Amino acid sequence: MIQVTPATPVGTALPTFSRTITSAIMNSRQWAGTNPIHVDTAIAKAQGFERPIATGHILSAYMQEACIRFFGEHFFCDATIDVRFIHPFFLNDTVTIGGVIKSAKKEAGGVRFTADLWCTNEQSEKVAVAVATVLVA
Repeated sequence: MIQVTPATPVGTALPTFSRTITSAIMNSRQWAGTNPIHVDTAIAKAQGFERPIATGHILSAYMQEACIRFFGEHFFCDATIDVRFIHPFFLNDTVTIGGVIKSAKKEAGGVRFTADLWCTNEQSEKVAVAVATVLVA
């Protein structure tokens, strides 16, 4: 579902959505890998966490989903995303993903948009931020 055109104004918000970090997601090998801190409560607690900590891959995927929803196929052609993790997030946390267009610059082939993205937890704390750049023809 493409939301953007070359005429999309700076300040346009990407649609927000929420996801809950479920045990089905946390326990899948592609998300948790082999590090037991992501699936074993006792090991997570021994490392100082209240419960298993989610992997950065999960939030990265959700921020990429936000870009795909907004930029559509353009996100697969000439785009970058740079993600930074700020605060731990855990099993059963619900995160909300959002973003906003920060700049639009004409260049050969279209308009290059820069978007700030973020994930917040249930306490409205940012747990991850990202900057995405996407060329829209």
